[in-house]
Amino acid sequence: EFCIWLLPKGVSREQARSALTRDVEDAAEHIREGHMQVLTSADVGPFDLDQRKKFWTAKFDQALASGYDGFRAAGDASVVDGDRTLLRRYEHDLRDLIGNKPALGLCTYSLETARAIDVFDIVHEHNLTVARRDGRWQFMETPELERANAQIQSLDDALAVLSRAFPGKEQLTERERMV
Repeated sequence: EFCIWLLPKGVSREQARSALTRDVEDAAEHIREGHMQVLTSADVGPFDLDQRKKFWTAKFDQALASGYDGFRAAGDASVVDGDRTLLRRYEHDLRDLIGNKPALGLCTYSLETARAIDVFDIVHEHNLTVARRDGRWQFMETPELERANAQIQSLDDALAVLSRAFPGKEQLTERERMV
């Protein structure tokens, strides 16, 4: 996959590359070969909603045209300078851009500047939210995700029952046992 990391304000390209090469196997090679790009706001210009959507669309198209199976992108909410309405529009537009494409988007938020209502909005708007609290990562599930996980667990339980041995199992053919 083609990966792009659009850095948050206050994080330099050197800091990011240092952290990536320290913590991600083969990161230096991926960066050198262009499979992974580490960009700053200066690389993409001042924030403009339409321009930023064009930027991400062009990067996705570039990834597919270069033969990559998919696209991973990471950005940061600080790009909108606290304008929650603009942030919601931007995230909504990005969700539409990604749609059913082979892409994964990650948006980071600073909990130092977020208000309680912002945290609720973040959890509500995203499929998966992860936060670091007291040094530990915690997942915050939406009600929809909780229901989906419960259904998956129910199916797992049913499969466990069906996979147990039963009287006469040895008389079935391998295909009959599979079915």
